[in-house]
Order: sequence, then C-alpha cells, then structure tokens
Amino acid sequence: MSDPFGAERSNQPADIQRSNGARATQVLVVDDDPDLCEVLETALVSLAGYEVHVAYGAQDALHAMADQTVPYDGVFLDIQMPGTNGIELCSILRSTPGYADVPVIMLTAMTERRYLHEAFAKGASDYISKPFDLAELRFRFGRERTKEQHRAILKAESPAPGEYRVPHAPDIVRELEDAVAVQNVDRCIKRDAFEVFVQQTAARYNDSLFVRATKIARVYELYSGLSARDYQATVERIARTLSDETAESSDILTHYGNGIFLSLSVGQSALRRDRLAERLKTCPELFALTAPPHNLRLLVGRQIPVSSRVTSEVHFALEQAIDVAEQAEERRFGWRTYKEWWSARKSMGREQRRVQQTAYESLLDDFLRKGVRGREH
Repeated sequence: MSDPFGAERSNQPADIQRSNGARATQVLVVDDDPDLCEVLETALVSLAGYEVHVAYGAQDALHAMADQTVPYDGVFLDIQMPGTNGIELCSILRSTPGYADVPVIMLTAMTERRYLHEAFAKGASDYISKPFDLAELRFRFGRERTKEQHRAILKAESPAPGEYRVPHAPDIVRELEDAVAVQNVDRCIKRDAFEVFVQQTAARYNDSLFVRATKIARVYELYSGLSARDYQATVERIARTLSDETAESSDILTHYGNGIFLSLSVGQSALRRDRLAERLKTCPELFALTAPPHNLRLLVGRQIPVSSRVTSEVHFALEQAIDVAEQAEERRFGWRTYKEWWSARKSMGREQRRVQQTAYESLLDDFLRKGVRGREH
C-alpha cells in the first residue's frame, strides 16, 4: 500500500501537476482562528507535501470550493465558527457535487457527545479534539484518503450483468455485499464512518451504548428478483423507515451490505419490532414486496452492549449484533429445500468476516500509529 504521506514538498500552485505527472494532494482548512490555520498549513505542507488552501469561515470555504476545477482531496473543518458552523457546513459540503466521498475531518475543542453525534450524522468522516497531535491528524486523514481511493476504484469497475451504467449516475448496489451509501436519509451514514463513529463514541464517553442489526430475511431472493436500481431503492426506503422509527432515540444508522442495517443508540433504542412491521404496511412500495415472490421480511436483532473502549472489542460487538440477527433468521425460517438453503448461505456470514478483517486492520493501524509517534518523538 502506498504511503499517503510520502509525497515530496511542492511550492507549485494547486492546479499545477508535479513533474512525475501526479497532482499534489489538495486540502482545505476551514477555521476562524488564523493561528491554528497557520499551524495546520505549515504542518500539512512540510510534513505531508500537501497543497493547502485556508478559509476563515463558511462563506470563504464555499467560494474556495467554487473556484476549484477539481474538488479538494480533503477538508478540515472547525465546528465552532461564527455564522454557519462546521457541522452545518459539512452538511452543505456533502450535498455539493464532487464532495460526497471526500474525507471531512472535524476539529473542535468541544467535548459534549452531541457534537460528535451531530457531526457524524451530517457526514463527517472523522472527529479530532483540540489540542490535537499532528502525527495523529496526518495518520487519520491518510486512512480516510485510502478509503476514499478504494471507493473510487470500486465505482470505476464494470456494471452488474444486464445493467447499463449511465455516466455519472448515482451509485447503486451491484453486488449483494455492497454498502453503497444511502442518500438523503436522516442519521444514515456510510459504513466506514459508522465504524469510526462507534469507536469514537465508545472511546470518549461512558454512556450506555448499544448496537443492533436489522436484516432483510432471505435477502438473496429479494436481490435476485429485483434489478440493481430497484434493490437500491428498496434499501433506501427501508433505511428511511428505520430512521423514522428511531427518531425518538436519535440512533445513528448505516447500510452495512448483505441486507443488513446497523444502528447505534445511547441507552435503549426506540426501534420496536411490532411497530416496524406495521410501518412496512404504510409504504406502498415496501408493502408490495411483502407478497410472493419477494416475501420481504425484516428481522430485528436484540441490542448488544458496546462496553469496551478497545477497538477490537468494539468490532466484536458489531460482529455479535450481525450474528444475532442471522441466527434469528435461521431459527425463524430454516430451509425446506436445497434452493432455500443455498439462498440463505449466499447472504449469511459475509459481514461477520468483513468485521473481523476490519478489527485486524484497526489493530494494525494502532500499531503503525504508535510507530509513527515513536519515530517523530
């Protein structure tokens, strides 16, 4: 894997490419504190070789973004700014063409949990408290850049069989395990951001946190019987239903892939199985899918406590939540034929393995981060 901080320092303008043809990483720093902006600019240029643009407020930032011919590769946002604050700006940024996947790192001296909650709900990729360690800042931004580059590669891949890919069309699910971000649903965020949010919340606060999985039963049958676009629309409608049902407890949600939705609540979630079943009847598009041949059913797993601040233990809680929902599916439906058994096998167990891989990667990240700090100190 290439080193995201291995670029040489460049004093060229942002729109000029380096001699080797690679464009310098361009970042936007938005903070009303000129001293902090200067520190960040100096660090990001000298230590990482980035091209840094500075804005001292939301309007300056929006003007800078409008002047860019190519979207910035990353944005660092202060939360507390006069006028439009960083969280509101993050929401505007996410709805701006070209910025749906760009890493957005929130910087703040605020310690209340609600700021963390609101920042991720509006699209933040990560959240760092002031005063921050520059090596940590570099490392976490590099990690988000790697995720964004991976998503870009996936987007460039060929379309699913039978699907014509319209240039620049919104992303849709092309494989059952795809965790394509659900758009315009309150508190429903990307899978990667959800994992970071759970880790950050568990590490910072002593709240009673619970994670829960809601699963589309026999999802492979539903996925196979719909076009990619219709399946994506179904995922979005289910996400909106879950968001409405958890509004009282303000759960943060994500579409995790394989017909699985994860949610994190502080205390007991407002989600109830009986109410969710009734809500399916109020959405004509979803209710139509409850009849054969699709037989849409949603299984709500029990709440799993997130009781540790250790990253690997947090991922274990996510894995356990998924396992509980999949076991409930197996107990409730079982299988009578080989076809039913194969359908169940196609959609079960994948996400547990992915969570395990993510846990191992997080442990490696922690090891590498300590190594970076050790060399710089």
